[in-house]
Amino acid sequence: MRVFSVAMLIGLTASPLAAQQATSSGAPVADAVRTIMQRLSVALVAAGDDMPVAKFGFRPTPAQLSFGGVLVHSAEFNETVCSWVSGMKPPMEPKPEPSDTTEAGWTTYGPKATAHLKRSFEYCAAALANLDDSKLDEQVPWFGGPNAKASRARDLIVLPMDWQDHYAQLAMYLRMNGILPPSARPKPKTA
Repeated sequence: MRVFSVAMLIGLTASPLAAQQATSSGAPVADAVRTIMQRLSVALVAAGDDMPVAKFGFRPTPAQLSFGGVLVHSAEFNETVCSWVSGMKPPMEPKPEPSDTTEAGWTTYGPKATAHLKRSFEYCAAALANLDDSKLDEQVPWFGGPNAKASRARDLIVLPMDWQDHYAQLAMYLRMNGILPPSARPKPKTA
């Protein structure tokens, strides 16, 4: 019976796997990052849209980034790492002033932070559009100083990790404020 079950499992997964390999661009790592980015960019930006701007200064503890601070951090991280991976010049986005990140400041700066995050994903989409897997072992910049390097593969793998980490953080902040996160909402029924 176990042999039959294993054979059935292999048979059921072999066809989709073969179909996936047949349609692959030959860049499974870059393709995976682009696919993950499509889903998480929508969720992250929607989280920014869903939080009332009066709550952008919310932070569960003093040591944590505020909700708006997570948006700004994510946008800047996107621009930096997508630039390193692609070699494409990052956009010159204005940095928030210290007064922008106060309780009162977020009321006006909050929508700018969400818009910045959206633009950072648009930049990453352009920067990663033609990326393939041919140079994953090539050394590119990394955090830690002007001479710090990491493989392009590492930078590519860290991008979706960062998106997921910060989406989870924003989802918790939303829930703490009585707001259902975008990914937890019921999907609309299709006819």
